[in-house]
Amino acid sequence: MGFGQAIKTCFRKYFVISGRAPRSEYWWFSLFIFLVGGPLVLIALIAGAGALITALSGTETEIENAAGLAVGAAIVGLLAFIFFLAIIAPSITVLVRRFHDVGLSGWWVGGYAIANIAVGMIEGMNAGLNGNSSSGIGILGLILNLAALGSFIVTLLPSQSGTNKYGPNPLGAPSDFSSPPPPPGDYKQI
Repeated sequence: MGFGQAIKTCFRKYFVISGRAPRSEYWWFSLFIFLVGGPLVLIALIAGAGALITALSGTETEIENAAGLAVGAAIVGLLAFIFFLAIIAPSITVLVRRFHDVGLSGWWVGGYAIANIAVGMIEGMNAGLNGNSSSGIGILGLILNLAALGSFIVTLLPSQSGTNKYGPNPLGAPSDFSSPPPPPGDYKQI
C-alpha cells in the first residue's frame, strides 16, 4: 500500500474499527500526520514566540508588527488545531485495525487511552488541591510509558498471514498466492 492509498483508506474508514490495517497503511498515515501537522505546529510556535519576544523588548513600531505576527500565529495555530481534531478518529481507528492485523484485540488501545485519561485526571486533581503537579504516582506514569512502548512495538510487527479472527490479510497472505512454478529442468511424469 502506498502513501496516497493509505491516506485515502484511513479517511474512508474514518470510524471503522473492524478489519485489519497493514504496517504500510499505519506508517504512511503517521507520516502524513507528521508532514502536515508538524509544519503547522512549528510555524505557529515560531510566529508566536517571535511575537512575544518582540512585544516584550521591541520599540513601538516593532510592537505593532508583533501584533500582526501574533494574529498570524493564532490563525496557523487554529488550522493546526482543526487538523489534529480532524485526524483523531482515523488515527485511533487505524491503530485499532493495526492491532487486529497482528491478532490482538483493539481493546488494548482503548484500555491504554482510558488509563491515560485516569492518570491525567488524578494528576490534575492533585495539582488543584495541593498547588503542585507532583502527585507521587510516578510508577503509573512509568507503566503508561512502557505500555506506549509496547504499542509502538505492535505497530512494527508483521501481519498475521492468512485470515485471523478480525478478517483476511488486507495485502493478501502467502497462502493466498499460487505456488511458484518449478525450476527449469527435466521432470519425470508421475
